[in-house]
Amino acid sequence: RLREAAWTAGFTLDPREKEAAEGEKPEGRTYASGKYGFEISLPGEGWEFVESPAPAVAIRMRHAASGASLTVSAVRAPPKGDLANMGARAEAALAGSYSGLRKLGGGAARFSGTDALDVSFTGNSAGKPVRMRQVFLLQRSWFLTVAFAAEPTAWEAREADFRKVEESFRFGDEVLVERFVDGRVVAVGLLDGEALGAVDLGARTR
Repeated sequence: RLREAAWTAGFTLDPREKEAAEGEKPEGRTYASGKYGFEISLPGEGWEFVESPAPAVAIRMRHAASGASLTVSAVRAPPKGDLANMGARAEAALAGSYSGLRKLGGGAARFSGTDALDVSFTGNSAGKPVRMRQVFLLQRSWFLTVAFAAEPTAWEAREADFRKVEESFRFGDEVLVERFVDGRVVAVGLLDGEALGAVDLGARTR
């Protein structure tokens, strides 16, 4: 089973904030989040929404036959955090979840009409080769990671599904105002439920 690189800012989440995210569930083949400000749909047959134990994963979908997966994760972006800096920190955390991680390429891109970083990797998870594509976005006060992963033998067939997901991805026009919670934002890579290391994303400021 392919593992997802998990992020969490759980050390600083207000319990009511976490509850708001957990209350959002997919409806049919679509997941719409007022909290994170996006909407996403399953790309085709064989895909289903599945639960994820990682606190920072907003939504996860999986292709049952191939084991390919797609997740959208969200962590609080530091007030002065730029996309390139946040992307670099995300890559560092990813290295803690996959052995032999190698960057294939990527750079600045557009995703659903907004600026993004689009980067591809290869690595190993539980001794099996994995190919990954990660798109990093800044939306409102959230740093979003759209992550697609599949075994190399299934990559070409499932990559078309990723393009369909991109076409379905929409940013909403509603704004959720939340109480400021003082503290530092920490990202932690998880593997089999165990923390692999922490990356300090900086202090929150008003």
